[in-house]
Amino acid sequence: MTSKILSDVSSYAGDRVNIAELTLDNYISTENILPNKEGITKAAKLPTGKTTSGYKKGDILISNIRPYFKKIWYTKEDGGCSNDVLVIRANSKIYSKFLYYVLANDNFFNYDTATSKGTKMPRGDKTAIMKYEVPDYPFEIQRKIAKTLSALDEKIENNKKINHHLADIAQAIFNSWFVDYEPFGRDLPSDWEEIDFDEISTVQNGYAFKSKDYVAEGTRMIRTTNFENGYVNNNDLIMLPEEFYEDTKYRNFVFRKFDTVLVMVGASVGKISLVTELNIPSLQNQNMWCFRSIRPEVPESFIHFHVKNINNKVRGWSSGSARDFYRKDIFKKAKITLPTPAVLDEFSKLTMPIFEKINNNILENDKLVKTRDSLLPKLMSGEVSVIN
Repeated sequence: MTSKILSDVSSYAGDRVNIAELTLDNYISTENILPNKEGITKAAKLPTGKTTSGYKKGDILISNIRPYFKKIWYTKEDGGCSNDVLVIRANSKIYSKFLYYVLANDNFFNYDTATSKGTKMPRGDKTAIMKYEVPDYPFEIQRKIAKTLSALDEKIENNKKINHHLADIAQAIFNSWFVDYEPFGRDLPSDWEEIDFDEISTVQNGYAFKSKDYVAEGTRMIRTTNFENGYVNNNDLIMLPEEFYEDTKYRNFVFRKFDTVLVMVGASVGKISLVTELNIPSLQNQNMWCFRSIRPEVPESFIHFHVKNINNKVRGWSSGSARDFYRKDIFKKAKITLPTPAVLDEFSKLTMPIFEKINNNILENDKLVKTRDSLLPKLMSGEVSVIN
């Protein structure tokens, strides 16, 4: 199979756009491109100044800081991005979506990392990047390869959208029942009890595991960096010895399915995620609290949404600095109203199946991602053919 170099089929776009024309939805920085080719999230803020780099629909955006994070996105609209994001634009010699998958291949990120400059915060070498070898397939083959891989990505994206919708439904049920009391005539039932939150939930600190205990293979350790879009991921995991998982010394730090975890210190204080089956087995690192029901009649969905409610009340107190922290008593002694067991049972029947569906979609996406990432290099090398 012949190849070309990247500069033969593309170039760095040099567009500029007015910042006043951008929104949080179409501004991309290194902070809101997700690691491991997971796409993007909504920007937290727009840059200062008058103009910034621009991109067009069909461009490929790559974070040029720490390339080993594998941050890449195929644009679906016009917009703007920070100067630390590379905008690569395909020319007429290549199908743009095919080029995206060439650059989404782990082989590219390994090359980008190996040729990067700097140690503490390495940056991709723009000249070296343009020398990366691109498979020289006929256009029809390029389109078929892109179509095959896009089908997997579309299914992954659809599952994410379904989960977002499901989470909104579960939240709406909670708000209706326990904030607005709609099923109860909009009045707090007289037989519900006011209690402290720690009467129904753990507020468990994590453990400061030592780097000397890290191993190549073993039990996963979940860090706050694994919190992403409301769920815990398994990206860039640190491993601990397998025997730690069974050691009674660490039994309080063993995660269970549908635990709720919250960052309690630092710039991301207040960030909440849900533990799913994807993360089991694993152990809880420091700088987070784990919330789990301690009463059999109280479902984890009830705990999860109360943690979010308490967090929403106190999050405004933080400044977003690395010194911010929550006091545990804010959550432990937060006053909540506990419904009757019958009401909790009905709420559980409505919401826990939603949590299970979310969990199953996350597991399916994990399989789809592994299939895509296994298939991608084989398609690029010709080991697997798309020719009928």
